[in-house]
Amino acid sequence: MRRSCFILFLFVLPFMSFAQEQSFIMLNDTSIKETITASVKFEMNSNSLTNEFINAYYRGDFISQDIKNRSLNRMNSTNTFGYSLQSELEWKHALGNEENPTHVFVKVVQHSINEMRFTDELFRLVFYGNDGFIGKTAKFTNSGFQSLNYLQLKAGLSYNFPCKSGVHTVQIALGLNLGQNHINASVNKGELYTQPGGEHIYLGLDANIQQTDTANNSFFNFNGWGPNVDLSYQYTFKQKNSIGFSLENFGYIEWNNKSFDHNIDTAIHYRGVEINDVFAIPKDIFMNELDSLKNEILYNSYQSQYITYTPFTIKLYYVQPLLKNKLLLTLEGGYTVFSYQNPYVGIQALWHISPNFFLTPMFRYGGYGKLNIGASAGVSQWKGFSLLIYSQFLNGFISPSNSSGEGFGIFLSKQF
Repeated sequence: MRRSCFILFLFVLPFMSFAQEQSFIMLNDTSIKETITASVKFEMNSNSLTNEFINAYYRGDFISQDIKNRSLNRMNSTNTFGYSLQSELEWKHALGNEENPTHVFVKVVQHSINEMRFTDELFRLVFYGNDGFIGKTAKFTNSGFQSLNYLQLKAGLSYNFPCKSGVHTVQIALGLNLGQNHINASVNKGELYTQPGGEHIYLGLDANIQQTDTANNSFFNFNGWGPNVDLSYQYTFKQKNSIGFSLENFGYIEWNNKSFDHNIDTAIHYRGVEINDVFAIPKDIFMNELDSLKNEILYNSYQSQYITYTPFTIKLYYVQPLLKNKLLLTLEGGYTVFSYQNPYVGIQALWHISPNFFLTPMFRYGGYGKLNIGASAGVSQWKGFSLLIYSQFLNGFISPSNSSGEGFGIFLSKQF
């Protein structure tokens, strides 16, 4: 119920990613012909809400005034919160020879994304009430909520072009997006005014609400489809340092004609419910008022196809080997388009403790959150297996009352 209410207020009012995960683990061993990889990435983060607030909310615990205040003190005029879960299974086959290695691959990827953007005034209105806005207007313009679940099928090719000074690596993957469900509420303009005498409340709302077929919400009920493409380029110098960029998950989903796409541009003056006898209140008096509000805001919609552009990420990175390749330093920056995430920058240093074992401290700023500190540990090609376990959010676990971010990643591969 708490989750539904948190989404409802956005309706009515409404990973530093491991840039080169596989490059750290998969050594240039041309004897490897087949590789099967499975991975899971989970992230929940905010640039304002603390971990103690988020966890208390989702568990349904009592949210004290101190917990709310600590989140409110971290807020800017515009704030973000995001949850993402990505599961992936890949098969890769090596072609070519040692001078010109080439790989072909196929992937199945499941994406689950829930994110929102909200103003500090909307947070105060929802969790503190409208006492602080008597005679004032609470604004929640440019707020929004999006929930998107879809499955991807991909096939691609990675090709190396050796030259005198280094190696060019180009990778392309084409695929199909199979949309499962989608909800989007975007508030272009929103404000709530409370009259000082308590005589009326004014709600001004200009918003767009989209939702896919509510009758088909299971995993294998696909309500839309569309194409996707991944592109990447990397140049590796003779000294083994490298620079590259990538475009990941560029595509869209066209939902079927059982979807809803509704624009709201309305102004509502609510003057309450007149009751003549407090000891004989009609049972349906409040229900009638709620039905009128729902009809005004939600039910004046119509079934219509619409298109959702999937969030895609543009990345730039640089990798510098140090200490005879025992240490790999990576600098990365990126931005996710069609998402509430902010641009991010990050740095990580992979230290090979032994030929098969490594540790990596990580620092990241941006995305859904602010500064996050993480670490990873892994095994590289031990008896044909490679394993990576990491979390970008150690500070969120250590100090949940003053920071945000929790999640993990697991990467397992078998080489043949």
